[in-house]
Amino acid sequence: MPEYKLFAQRVGLVGIVNQLVSLSGIILLPILTKTLPIEEYGIWVQIIVTITLIAPIVGLGLPFTMVRFLAAEKDKTKIQEGFYSIAVFIFFTSLAASVLLFIFSEPFAAAFLGSRADLMRVISVIIPIECLNNLFLNYFRTFQRIKKYSVFNILYTYGMVAVVAYSLLSGYGITGALISFLIARLIVFLLMGTLVVTEIGVKIPGFSHLKEYLRFGLPTVPGNFSAGIVNSSDRYIIINSLH
Repeated sequence: MPEYKLFAQRVGLVGIVNQLVSLSGIILLPILTKTLPIEEYGIWVQIIVTITLIAPIVGLGLPFTMVRFLAAEKDKTKIQEGFYSIAVFIFFTSLAASVLLFIFSEPFAAAFLGSRADLMRVISVIIPIECLNNLFLNYFRTFQRIKKYSVFNILYTYGMVAVVAYSLLSGYGITGALISFLIARLIVFLLMGTLVVTEIGVKIPGFSHLKEYLRFGLPTVPGNFSAGIVNSSDRYIIINSLH
């Protein structure tokens, strides 16, 4: 019975956190609409959608792979090998995506962000941090660190809301809001990264199971991408029609 009770408590806690996270948009929306012109509000929506779409694709489904292969693992050495194999691989794939976005920031910005290449360059810096943050959150979920997962999920969401709202209300505009978004994500990245390293230490991975991880993770990418397109493509179309 204690195990069932603990499971029920964890499920309940995650459910409450998910509800709180879903409400964050309601808090930020009136501030965005009040402080930004309609065109910049549309650009902000596209920025969030772009980050949301790119990060899971660049991650190649590997954060979810941890749940499949490492959740029952007790050997610290194997946990280190699995986690750091995934983390290093995601870092380099996200870094490659970041470099491409930075180099081709002008054509990408012309297509999606109203020719705001400066914003696209900031997004290119955010992408690796976002990908690794997703990995860290999945680490806590994989090893049933539900309280830590919940705390960081709230901090991840409402920390961003707080700094973006402050930036907008202080008159820094969409550029200041996006830089604040970057800073908030970076702070959470450092906090989660420090905690993970404290728990499992540091190890140079041998990538011994990476092919196996990719075989599991890659088939999830098309599904995640198509779901993102279905949920978000209308926002690109509506905003671009306003330009």
